[in-house]
Amino acid sequence: MKKYFLIICISCLVYACIPTGGGNPFTRLPEYRGLYVNKFDTILGDTAKENNLLRWAKRENFNALTLYGLSKIVSEPSIYNTLAAFILKAKTDYGFKEVNATRGKASDFTNYVNAYNNSRTNTAERFNWANLEREFWNGDNTFTYSFLQLQQMKNWGLTQTPVVKTEEYIGWLRDSSGAQTTPARRIEIADSLVMVVDRMLIHDYQQNVSFGYVEERLDTLGQRAIAQGKILDVAIIFSAETPTYSGAYFSTHPFVDAYNIIYNANSAATYPGKAGIRLVGYQIYNYSHARNARP
Repeated sequence: MKKYFLIICISCLVYACIPTGGGNPFTRLPEYRGLYVNKFDTILGDTAKENNLLRWAKRENFNALTLYGLSKIVSEPSIYNTLAAFILKAKTDYGFKEVNATRGKASDFTNYVNAYNNSRTNTAERFNWANLEREFWNGDNTFTYSFLQLQQMKNWGLTQTPVVKTEEYIGWLRDSSGAQTTPARRIEIADSLVMVVDRMLIHDYQQNVSFGYVEERLDTLGQRAIAQGKILDVAIIFSAETPTYSGAYFSTHPFVDAYNIIYNANSAATYPGKAGIRLVGYQIYNYSHARNARP
């Protein structure tokens, strides 16, 4: 009888220690669970809005925030203390491991984010990652331009304390919208990206999430990582927009379920670049759409 009691106790302890993803109590959460926070400039400084964001994001198992709407914030030193208080609250009171800045060009980081970070003596008040938002594949300038921005961001980040790492969001491995592409050019673009980024965010923007949608990009990037003697950290981006993308799915599924579709399929797949890829988690676009899906 004592033996069975001990087994039950151990089982309960193991169950209690498993992080969950909402719908399935045995779903393990990945190490990175990011949320794009849109219109952050309308949230910062309003305590109720800040806390609503943080409580909801914590409830939905996010552990990283990537902030849009920083233009007027990081360029205005009078707002720095307010921003620092929010970042510190997110990390210390709510347990977020990262608060990240997204901007469209390197000079935004080397000038404005740099000024903000260096104004903080408490390193917990600083941004952790530099996220480049530049859709070169959709005609938002060219890949050559984006690569130059990433190089400058990387060099700047290495001068920071602690180091600010660099990440890039990508849709497709092509130079720009409508540009003719070849397998060789896709490889060149992937090779350049792997050279400079610390984490790659790859979108799976579909109504019904599927691994086949991202496999080719994972393979190409993974092969280039192997060629460079690296393993590339990758987060998959899902959009909570309705009806175009996955908003309807998320209204009945926790966010981690979409990631687990990709993770499980990737685990079962065999493709040449697989050994060069490490799936670290997911990113959700964006706070407004995600909250509409899961109020």
